[in-house]
Amino acid sequence: MSDIGSRAISGKLKSSVQCHLAKYNGKSLSGMQELIDALPFYMLVIDSDHCIVMANRAVSDTFGVEPKSVIGGYCPAVIHGLDKPFPGCPLEEATRTGKISEKELYDEKTERWTLFSVYPTGLRTQEGKDVFLHMAKDITETKKASELIEENQLKANLLDVSTDSIFVCDLEGNFVYVNDAAYKTRGYESKEDLMSINLKQLDVPEYAKLIESRIKELLKKGESTFETAHLRKDRSIMPVEVHSRLLKVNGSRLILGVVRDISNRKEAERKVMEEKGFTEAVIKNLPGIFFLIHQETYDDGIKMPSQF
Repeated sequence: MSDIGSRAISGKLKSSVQCHLAKYNGKSLSGMQELIDALPFYMLVIDSDHCIVMANRAVSDTFGVEPKSVIGGYCPAVIHGLDKPFPGCPLEEATRTGKISEKELYDEKTERWTLFSVYPTGLRTQEGKDVFLHMAKDITETKKASELIEENQLKANLLDVSTDSIFVCDLEGNFVYVNDAAYKTRGYESKEDLMSINLKQLDVPEYAKLIESRIKELLKKGESTFETAHLRKDRSIMPVEVHSRLLKVNGSRLILGVVRDISNRKEAERKVMEEKGFTEAVIKNLPGIFFLIHQETYDDGIKMPSQF
């Protein structure tokens, strides 16, 4: 924006403002320049008509012009290239209320977000116009980060709805995320409480020793499914089935694990095995010859017993 100085609304306005820079109602502004020059973002001293009275050094870094070249300019024209106040400009509100006004505004031309802050100074020009400090800080990256956090929070909320436990850990087994089901079903007080331990502490010892080999297999195949067992906080055992997948996030490799409690399945399998064992024991201890028979249908439709 090297032509920024040419956006001043008129030489007459510029000259008029400069004639009154040194004094406002007897209050010297000689020390204000040093104060605003110390700020890392650009700051303007403007009057209620949007006329630029002073500008700090950061104006040069932001717009590529000398601060003195914008003095006397019409702020909307100098900063935004407009012939009227930028929509939502906080100076309008600060002038009306006499109070601090801050607004986050998006510039479609530059595709940047800026936090505009306007502070009443209590000073007036000799024409009786109120004087304000006008700060502007680029918050585009902050907004992007905030949007990303909100997006991630939404995803996390969706994951918390899952009845399956969801874990994300690094290759050393340090947890970076767990959902609600993960900590609640294991008797922990919070996500942070569960995340304070390592995967090797969560798995029962007989399975913990298999973690390194399973991670190596995961690195080769990209995903895997297996059974293991977790220790609840009260040291009771939870048999689980794990579906794991390798993730790459910002250049880092992470492991996503969707873990299902299979306690009921294991209990059902145990009962089946007990019943099978009982039946086999009865058969083995029966006297004489024992036959298992079923009915078999022949071509003529007659069902006859068949022995094995």
